[in-house]
Amino acid sequence: MDVASRMTFFTAPPELRTRLTTVYIVLMFVGGGLGSLFGTMIYDRFGWDGTAIALFVACSSLTGLAGLAWRSWGAYSTPSS
Repeated sequence: MDVASRMTFFTAPPELRTRLTTVYIVLMFVGGGLGSLFGTMIYDRFGWDGTAIALFVACSSLTGLAGLAWRSWGAYSTPSS
């Protein structure tokens, strides 16, 4: 998935492609570090049950945000019939 995500940048001009790739890699590094930190903290405090609940809440929140974004901006990117 990481490679597929970066492949989408190849359609951009070279100067923009470099910036997008840099931002993508930095965000992946920071996100991975924060995820490891918080995941370890949640597991240490609440065990596997807390970790599973935290993952369920995070996935549900992201799904809800994606649904809101699709409702708000999805109509603008789909061709009208």
